[in-house]
Amino acid sequence: MKLASLAVFLAGYLASQLAQPRSVLLPWQALGALKSPQGAVLYSLEPLKWTPSGEGTLHGFTILGHTTLDAKQARRAADEFWNANKQWDGNGSDCFEPRHALRIIFGGHTYDFLLCFHCHELDVYRDDRKFTEVGASGSPQALNELLQECHLPVSHSDDGK
Repeated sequence: MKLASLAVFLAGYLASQLAQPRSVLLPWQALGALKSPQGAVLYSLEPLKWTPSGEGTLHGFTILGHTTLDAKQARRAADEFWNANKQWDGNGSDCFEPRHALRIIFGGHTYDFLLCFHCHELDVYRDDRKFTEVGASGSPQALNELLQECHLPVSHSDDGK
């Protein structure tokens, strides 16, 4: 009887773990990029104008603007992306509507971090191929303020998150 109960519990636990599409924390390679954000480029994206590829897009999302950040700005932006992952509360959604992105060259690779606070997701691309997706939580306020300081437009489509 106890063995059957244990088997049912383990099957349920395994199914719940497999059903979660997002990892908990960033892989060490991506975290290394965020911890050494030299030559970082900040992007403002319009998530509701997705195209497969082309000029003026980043992984299919329309670029509203972008700028190379100085060392202090790069640290601020990288910290916000890392904090969003660290603070993930387990929530998620089926959408992905990133409004913020950060590109960092690290260890001979180009890492692109695309962040959607509304959907609780942070997607990471390494050398233009999707590397991982992890959970994210928090507020876009600090990144929106940085976009504005850099004179970049902020997406106000849909809910503006």
